[in-house]
Amino acid sequence: MMAGQVDGRSRAFLMFHEDQRQNLAVIDYLVSRGQGELDNLAVKKLLARLRDTLTRAGVQNVVFEVALPVKGSQSYERDRARIRLFEKSGGRVIPGLEYLAPSMDGAFDPAGEEPSLLMVGSPGASPDSITWPTVRMFVSYLYGTWYRNWFSHRHAGRLDAMDKYLIGLRDRVLARVPTSGKVPLTSNQRS
Repeated sequence: MMAGQVDGRSRAFLMFHEDQRQNLAVIDYLVSRGQGELDNLAVKKLLARLRDTLTRAGVQNVVFEVALPVKGSQSYERDRARIRLFEKSGGRVIPGLEYLAPSMDGAFDPAGEEPSLLMVGSPGASPDSITWPTVRMFVSYLYGTWYRNWFSHRHAGRLDAMDKYLIGLRDRVLARVPTSGKVPLTSNQRS
């Protein structure tokens, strides 16, 4: 967890997990108190600190989920703006990936899943492309480690149901992900 401070006041917060063995960091969330100039400065400071931390650790891949902008929804413009903001910081939507975020209520029910986008970045220059096997590793890590850790603390008595659900979700998503080749990463893919 990192806090971005300006004039001694915390204005933004970033939580992430890194796994050096997988050469991967997952951003849990990035929030700011508002959208003013000082809040934006705090976010920029946090991202610079994250880049420095990951560079020193040798981690080159950063992944995070964002809401899929749905035309006609109340959140459409906000979701598109969020993607553009992340693109300005080097994040890129992985096009062609039909990613699903599980319902966070722990129901372990496909009915609560939400089509989402997965974005990737790097502490250095933004990659021009990524291999599908790397995307497959990201997906497997998110469902097999990241979500598993998230749910296991809240639903310790239901670990078997959780594991069965997450493995099934991973398998459903991976069934639509190519096993070879590269996917180009450019900004404004689906925003």
